[in-house]
Amino acid sequence: MSFLSTQKSKFCNEIGKNKKSYQHCLDCDYKAMEHVKESGELYIYKCHFGLNEAIMLLYSYGVLTGYLMMGQAVIGTYRNYSEIIEKSKEYFDDQEKLKICDQDCNLK
Repeated sequence: MSFLSTQKSKFCNEIGKNKKSYQHCLDCDYKAMEHVKESGELYIYKCHFGLNEAIMLLYSYGVLTGYLMMGQAVIGTYRNYSEIIEKSKEYFDDQEKLKICDQDCNLK
């Protein structure tokens, strides 16, 4: 039995609407998959925008069948929030939308 959730956080959903920022997300996920394949251990890391994520390998009868990806979490310090907002500014054409996303996406 497997379950696939394609639901992302509101922040990631908004940031993914920009092709360039979405590519950063794909690149980050790919690098994490490569890292965990090499190490074979749980890998905890920060994405391009500074959100915390984790990934681990899933095996069925000794065969790699997929990846368990968890994340899009923020460790709640003002510095962390500020860094995320600063790194994502260039990908929002409408800075007011970033402010709304900041409030709605629980980045503060």
